[in-house]
Amino acid sequence: PEVQPYIGIMQQAAVAAGVMLVDEHIHLEEEGPILTVHYRGAPDEEEARSRVIAVLGQLAEERNLTVFEGRKVVELRPPLPFGKGWSLRDVATARGLASVVYLGDDRTDVEAFDALLEWREEAPGRAGVALGVASAEMPPALAKVADYLLAGVIEVQQLLLELAGSLVG
Repeated sequence: PEVQPYIGIMQQAAVAAGVMLVDEHIHLEEEGPILTVHYRGAPDEEEARSRVIAVLGQLAEERNLTVFEGRKVVELRPPLPFGKGWSLRDVATARGLASVVYLGDDRTDVEAFDALLEWREEAPGRAGVALGVASAEMPPALAKVADYLLAGVIEVQQLLLELAGSLVG
């Protein structure tokens, strides 16, 4: 309910960003109360990053929103503490979960790892595991807060297959 007022604001911001960021290498992704702009693969990623940050910074200032940067992605968010960490806590609490496993490989996942670590310490019996997925682009901060590091996507696949096998077997 807290994000409902921002959905319309974010839709308007997405339209404006789409007009200002016309580029086949820049992709906008509307995620309800968050607008995510990807620039991975642009011929000049640093120039694309600068353009995206400038445009989203302007939209944030005009609409009282915030800008959050990840790995080759920039998010436009409501000013409230909405993000992956907030979402993780919200889902875990709303569903009464006793355990959570979270995999992440980006700066935007650091806040989710932090939230998971706090969440699991808040009540006895909770279990939570923060799994970092290593890559050349992984931010050092992610490795610091991860419980374990997986050596890339292949190890994620192997882990998920083993978990699925243990559920069936």
